[in-house]
Amino acid sequence: MAKEHRAQRVRARSRASRRRFTRLLHLLDCREGALKATFGEPDPVTLAMTKLDNLLMKDHHHIARYIVEFNEYATPTGYNDHALC
Repeated sequence: MAKEHRAQRVRARSRASRRRFTRLLHLLDCREGALKATFGEPDPVTLAMTKLDNLLMKDHHHIARYIVEFNEYATPTGYNDHALC
């Protein structure tokens, strides 16, 4: 009986901890979004480089979409044509 009661308390604390953690993550996301909206992206060049490195053309996408995204990400990097090829 005592083991069951202890296990219930542990599960209840675990659920409460998860709820607090979820609320904290939500709060941090909101603050990050507010900071970005107010001040802009803190490092747009690095973000563009990362997005350019991860850019993929999926089978169901049109080439125009890929070209637009490529140009959007390539412009802030300052890469020349040789570096982009």
